Amino acid sequence: MKFQEVKNEILRIAQISDPLKVVEEVKKLHYELFERPKIKRPVKRGNFYYFYLIKSYDKKGHEILGKKLGRISIQDYEENEEIIEQYRKAGNIEKLQKYTQL
Repeated sequence: MKFQEVKNEILRIAQISDPLKVVEEVKKLHYELFERPKIKRPVKRGNFYYFYLIKSYDKKGHEILGKKLGRISIQDYEENEEIIEQYRKAGNIEKLQKYTQL
């Protein structure tokens, strides 16, 4: 999420009057920002695209990569690009690994 999106989300939560609903919304926002697995955009090497988890960020904002999730051939990636991108953006590792091979 971008900074402005986070700010708008916090302002929206601040306007809710029900305390239980506020707690629920804060938990959703916390998961979205900090707990959801982040998957790097596919890296193209040779005839394959490789997928990696983003472990963290350094002080300069550069990504520190975690484990490799798998690889997929260029042809298979281009055929299923929309579905794969949805799974990548949602952080759905299990469904993404159905398309990749280790």
